[in-house]
Amino acid sequence: MSLHGGRVENSKNIFTFRKFNSFIIGSMKIFVILLFLVSSNIDAANIVTNQSASLVVPSEQTLWEQQRQGLIAVLSMKSGLSQRTIQAEYDVNENFRTAILRTYMERLPENMNGDKQWLNLTVDEMKLQQLMLEQRIPIWPNRRGEVFVWVVNESNDQSLQHAKNDAPAVYWLSRWFKYLGIPTQFYDASADDLLNFKPEDVRFLNPDLIDFIQANNEISKVLLVFIKDTGNGYSYRYGLTETGEQVVIKNRQFIDLSAGMLSLANDIQAAMADDQRLFPDEFKPSTVSLIINDINSANKMLDLISYLDEHPLIDNYLINQSIGEQVQLMAEIKVLPDTFVAFVEKEGALIHQPLTIGSSILFKIAE
Repeated sequence: MSLHGGRVENSKNIFTFRKFNSFIIGSMKIFVILLFLVSSNIDAANIVTNQSASLVVPSEQTLWEQQRQGLIAVLSMKSGLSQRTIQAEYDVNENFRTAILRTYMERLPENMNGDKQWLNLTVDEMKLQQLMLEQRIPIWPNRRGEVFVWVVNESNDQSLQHAKNDAPAVYWLSRWFKYLGIPTQFYDASADDLLNFKPEDVRFLNPDLIDFIQANNEISKVLLVFIKDTGNGYSYRYGLTETGEQVVIKNRQFIDLSAGMLSLANDIQAAMADDQRLFPDEFKPSTVSLIINDINSANKMLDLISYLDEHPLIDNYLINQSIGEQVQLMAEIKVLPDTFVAFVEKEGALIHQPLTIGSSILFKIAE
């Protein structure tokens, strides 16, 4: 089997490439990494991380104060750190201003915080990443799993209902998820396949509902949110889980709905980015030899190619051989081999099985 411009041809040897501009091996040490593909977990979203938005008050802030706030929002999206952490621990100075490409203002809906506006900001991604490395701000690669979100509301009269797409809580939560770089799928109350479940199932984190969502959606985590309007404020209770893990439950009371939903979104961002961030010392270009086993169908080969094409840590790769169910290739990666191995394993697409000889690295497919 061989690949030329995306076509699959019959041959035992492959001498072709994807995502390939130049392949310079030179005197670099080549590591052999043996991998096994997991097609069921290969889907993840590659999100755009060079644009975000922040709530500003133009009448009370200077242009630089607004821009700095927008830059911190982009840095939060790119690092997986909360805006509060970035402001407290890093010096976002006017050097970062040179990375700004464009900005524009966006008004909020009339019934929401009329004195505030969204400052949408787009940056030069390469320039900002260099500034991040200089400041030793970690980077959260843009290939990220999706979260299924289901929100229910309880009003003053204690009635419970599914939150509609235009509900204020859904507006704020969806916006914060977008600007924090978290791919989401919100529950559609008109979906026939979930009509057997009631708002109470969300409020009380029914395990059957969680299992159903996980079995019928290609997602990373399930987030069930119960929001109560107390009349003089709000409270939320959420449950966050992924397949095979215990549900993480958190409760909070708050006055401002926007701030409350940001706090919730920050929790989810921290959970999604945990163990996924890369630090400056790990960014060292390397050349590795990858051996992929268990490629026993055309679909798995296409899954593999899609995975390699979209992987944020692979600059270029060259497929050079296919024998039986094994594919061999060379790859130029952006990070140290150990970092690459750890990141790939955490994605869930490949399973690592260490070898005992030399510098080879082994992965096994997850069933």
